[in-house]
Amino acid sequence: MSQSLASTHDRMLLAGVLGGAAVLPWLAAAPARWPFLVAGSLLVAAGLVWCARRNCVSMSLVLGGAVVLRLAYLPLEPVLSDDIYRYLWDARVFLDAGLNPYAHPPDADVLRPWRDEWLYPALNSASYHSVYPPLSQLTFALAYVLGGGATWTSYYVLKGLLVAAELGGLWALRRHVEARHLMLYAWHPLALLEIAGQGHTEALAVGGIAVAVAAIQQQRWHVAAVGLAGAGLAKLYPWIGAAWLIRRAGLRVIVTGTAVIIAFGAWFWYPALLADIGQSLRLYVQLFEFNAGPYLAAKELLRALTGADWSKTLGPLFGTATVLGLLAVIWWDVKQHLSFRVFVLSTVGIYLALATTVHPWYLVVIGVVAVLHPASRWAWMWMASFSIGTYLFYIDGPYWVWVILGWGGAAVLLLLGLMRHATLTGWRAQQKARVFDAPLRALPTHANDDPPTVLDIGCGEGAMGEHIAHTYEWDVTLTDLNAGVPRSAALPFRPCTPTTLPFDDNTFDAALLVFVLHHADDPEAVMQEALRVSRHRVFVLESVAYHPVQRRLLGWTDAAVNAIRSGGGMASPHPEAYRPTAEWATWMQEQGARVVEMRTVDGWLHPWAVLVVEPTQRASASSSTASG
Repeated sequence: MSQSLASTHDRMLLAGVLGGAAVLPWLAAAPARWPFLVAGSLLVAAGLVWCARRNCVSMSLVLGGAVVLRLAYLPLEPVLSDDIYRYLWDARVFLDAGLNPYAHPPDADVLRPWRDEWLYPALNSASYHSVYPPLSQLTFALAYVLGGGATWTSYYVLKGLLVAAELGGLWALRRHVEARHLMLYAWHPLALLEIAGQGHTEALAVGGIAVAVAAIQQQRWHVAAVGLAGAGLAKLYPWIGAAWLIRRAGLRVIVTGTAVIIAFGAWFWYPALLADIGQSLRLYVQLFEFNAGPYLAAKELLRALTGADWSKTLGPLFGTATVLGLLAVIWWDVKQHLSFRVFVLSTVGIYLALATTVHPWYLVVIGVVAVLHPASRWAWMWMASFSIGTYLFYIDGPYWVWVILGWGGAAVLLLLGLMRHATLTGWRAQQKARVFDAPLRALPTHANDDPPTVLDIGCGEGAMGEHIAHTYEWDVTLTDLNAGVPRSAALPFRPCTPTTLPFDDNTFDAALLVFVLHHADDPEAVMQEALRVSRHRVFVLESVAYHPVQRRLLGWTDAAVNAIRSGGGMASPHPEAYRPTAEWATWMQEQGARVVEMRTVDGWLHPWAVLVVEPTQRASASSSTASG
């Protein structure tokens, strides 16, 4: 297919996805059209997957499309959820009545003068205290003020504020992810319907967590603390991320986060606050059940076996399991040094998997992180898309099929993603690092006992660098062309260009080039840059081929593995670059390197060339010094 024809097909595909997504608000506006809403959402989601595979979007297109689509969803009335009425009621209590919205449930006698014939009857759970955290409450109040106290005007203003928070988070991520992966969230029907369409406060948590992810990537710990504190002030559960942050940044971030929490929370504090909110939260957990796959599966299985309803027993058990699961993730992080993305996915994933109610909008917050990680990306896309089908429950349509397909399909995709990611990153990283064990340990420490510094060039997911950092306790920095591949947030990362590393001469004690050179369009420049920034050694692991057939098979395998890892985002290999170890050594000498060690790790399809080299100039200087 010609490039122009492919480009035409890509444009048609993008137009179809954007056009289809723009039609969904009209389908959502009338319950009679909800079956078509579900079908249309699935088609749009499938188109997004195809676009991501084609890698046919730019970041400017993704962000521009996100803005335009959200503008198309803003006029939608609250047809899928009635939460917005409680938001505006809380604002009325706070501003018009001058009372604390947490202190009195809507049916309290003290609030009788502020009940009207429209807003109050539309409330759900009028006998419960408000459970929306302080940042949400202040956002409700701001919208109410800007809307002049008019219900509908305040409703649209509130949605505008929430969309602004969500878009702010997407903007913060723009330099840290691939455009096609951010698109999976930014254009997904669920995110559009639940925030721009229905005005759910998950938008505030999305913005806060996205800011935290971006800040952690740059090691801006105080900004990350502000983002995480803000996310928790909107939805509470993101505060579990503080356990990860404190371990990396120390107690200083506690001061920052606590200051943010006090600044927002002080507006609403009263002695019985936590007791009142806790009582309402317990009632919600005990009385409401919806789309909670594991919980409902256990309940129905026990009903089939015993004929009894186990709800009152299972609810507390699942709550206890949630607490234990969160503690297990914290312990896992202590042992394995998880990235922030994996920590968030694990903790929020456990919270959702063991919840008794999982409304579709509950999936939005985890989505902005899930699409950034290859192990969870497609599972979230599946779950988010099929969860829209559960809205048919409210018009007496099919319900259980969407619960079963949503959770079942997501579980399968998540399992496959985890197996593939673990196989292709962590296990392989250990194998690769093992071949350099002796020369790595021989690197000199500094006079002040600081550990050696190592640059992992073309780091990919960062698994190799992370393994070395934790095994040898060395100072490892990551660099790669592709800033969007998920990698260890605990290690500093700097993007590079195809021919230039963003570091001064002799910045590092050593550099790693692990299966990088045969992907490079200009391998000579890459090798020379590695030698330039290294004071002592460059450790090279490369692919070996002895004949054309082996070279071609290895090229196909290499391309397929990298496509699985990145969805097509990694550079294609140059099979002609594969060569025997001796030829690799000769080539490196031509680039100004002295070969200190070389050997071949045999394998039928994929032998490895293991080379340890150093710059010729520094090697000569060392020899002159020794002879003098």
